[in-house]
Amino acid sequence: MNTNLTKVGGKWAIEITGSDDEEMLTKSFASVEEAEKWRHDVGQGIIPAPVLNSKRARTDKGSFKGDDPKTPDTNEAYRTGKAPKKKASKTTKKK
Repeated sequence: MNTNLTKVGGKWAIEITGSDDEEMLTKSFASVEEAEKWRHDVGQGIIPAPVLNSKRARTDKGSFKGDDPKTPDTNEAYRTGKAPKKKASKTTKKK
C-alpha cells in the first residue's frame, strides 16, 4: 500500500494506492498533522488499513468482462479474481 499526501483546496488528502488491480482511495483531513498521525497509526497497525476494492476486468474492446459460472473459485469479472465484499444493507423498521 502506497500513500501520497497532497493539499487540495484548504484540506489535506492522502491518496492510497495498492497494485494496478486495485482502485485508488482518497481520504481527506483538516490538517497535515491529522493526516500524518493517521498514516503513522495505519503503518504501526494501531488502526486497520483501508480495504481497496479490486478493479473490474475489461475485454479487448473495453467493455466489462463477466464471471464464468463454470469456475466457482475464481471471479473472472475482477482483475484479482476475487469480487469485493458486499456492504451490509440498511434495514428500516416499519411503524
